Amino acid sequence: MRALQTYRYLQPSTLHPGDLALQTSGGPATHPQFFSGFLTTPQAAAAGRLAVAEVARTRYHQPVSPASLDPVVTGSWDRMRFESFSGCCGVYARLDVVPAGFDGDIVEHGTTTST
Repeated sequence: MRALQTYRYLQPSTLHPGDLALQTSGGPATHPQFFSGFLTTPQAAAAGRLAVAEVARTRYHQPVSPASLDPVVTGSWDRMRFESFSGCCGVYARLDVVPAGFDGDIVEHGTTTST
């Protein structure tokens, strides 16, 4: 028997001019998010995120449910990681942004999707 996990986000992760807010589904905070700030090399970060997202939405072999095609963002104390598998799980892409690459506060560890 498999256990069913449900994750609920209070609001979606957002990107506004000068501010990247990555939400998470829980934790000690009332309104959980694991990063708020901006990336210090936005052009390189944008190119990297586009490449990660491209792998997530590409079907290299066989069609799958669109619900499984979102890239994943993970925040920890030493980096933010943007990653995805292709729809067929044959190709993996990852972009790690270390502290020198962003300016903001990592509030807590967390994982979210980034559509």
